[in-house]
Amino acid sequence: MSTAAEPERSRLSTAIRFLSAFRGGALALTVLTLLANAANYLTNIAFSQLLNPVGYGELSALLAIAVVVGMPTSAAQTIVAERVAAHSSRGDVERLRYLIRHAYAHAITVGLVVAGAYALCIPLVIKLLDLRFPGPAIALVPLLVMVFVQPVQLALLQGLSRFWALGLTLLALATSRMAFGIALVLLGGGAGAAIGGQVVGLLVVLTLAAFFTRRHVASAGARAARSGVRRRPTARTTSATVAFVAFSVLANIDVVLGKLILDPHDAGLYAALATIAKIAMFLPAGLVFMIAPGVARARAANENPQGVLRRNAVLVLAVGALVLAAMAIFPTLIVHLTFGTAYDQIIGSAWIAAIAGALLSLLYSLCTYSAALGDRRWYLVPVAGIAVQVGMIFAIGDRPRTVMVAQAVTVGAILVANELFGRPFLRRDHRTEVGPTPAEAG
Repeated sequence: MSTAAEPERSRLSTAIRFLSAFRGGALALTVLTLLANAANYLTNIAFSQLLNPVGYGELSALLAIAVVVGMPTSAAQTIVAERVAAHSSRGDVERLRYLIRHAYAHAITVGLVVAGAYALCIPLVIKLLDLRFPGPAIALVPLLVMVFVQPVQLALLQGLSRFWALGLTLLALATSRMAFGIALVLLGGGAGAAIGGQVVGLLVVLTLAAFFTRRHVASAGARAARSGVRRRPTARTTSATVAFVAFSVLANIDVVLGKLILDPHDAGLYAALATIAKIAMFLPAGLVFMIAPGVARARAANENPQGVLRRNAVLVLAVGALVLAAMAIFPTLIVHLTFGTAYDQIIGSAWIAAIAGALLSLLYSLCTYSAALGDRRWYLVPVAGIAVQVGMIFAIGDRPRTVMVAQAVTVGAILVANELFGRPFLRRDHRTEVGPTPAEAG
């Protein structure tokens, strides 16, 4: 009888630990992340008002490139966070400190290489995006370096389950972007000033965060930095990177394609529509930070971690439903408050953008979950979806609304394919049965 009751007891104890964590630091992280997203939301409102639709379209397209290029860092953040959680649970402080210094060195090296490669492509970027001035494209160079460094600091706090500190850091990053970016635009700059303000804000916040967490970083002489510079990607890192890059393409390439196939005014309108989708996608972002530590703890407790994904999906869908309801009931009010009357043409499409954003948020959870598990094949699901996305946008994307419809349908189809061939939400995934953690497996 006790044997039959054991699975039920295990599920109950897992649920209790989850709810206990959510009432504590995880709840704080969720609230602080919502505040950070609100700050980003207000920043986008300000930029859409201070810049005309053409300038806002240029800014959105360049930031979309930054997100796509820097998306491998999401894979790195998830993997580092899982390893930090595993080392921390075993009390292996020295290995943890070595890992973080190693990760910083590797991230800085990769960031400099990527930024240098992008700098060589600036003339092509200006031509393809039909930018009026080269300044915004040039301003993206230092941002790319910072984009690669930021996830290491976040992964340290995430892996240690310092959710309060992680939430405060995210909020500081968002508010600094608002303060510096808006200030520089008001001083007479355009899209380039908005990007430059984000660079300054990132530098200030990350420098302060690194100072306060310096005790978790190995000192000079440990050879961690030298090892990080020379590090070559493992199979696990490569597959996770491809998965996150594929997700980033799916989440952002629609803005770039919109800039290419729509006229400049409609491209600016679509940038605003895509911003609504990003709001729906990132509102539950704080919940995603719980996945990697949750998977590590489930593995350490000899439990199936699929429950971590399912609980996350329920909460993500709940947030998405609230955003969809708001966009369906008050679209005119929201669009006018967010972007102004110049964007009236997107009012009837706001609810479609909300659906696309909620589906993207689920896909982001899957990316994080598969990376935390060390899955080396899941990337095939989003990669296959890119071809569908590009084909649909070019086939039916003749105006902002139809481009967003193509985006929503594509992500929905990818989630269905994942349920059949990837890491399912509903049916039991026997591949997640207990075994060594990715950190223990190397």
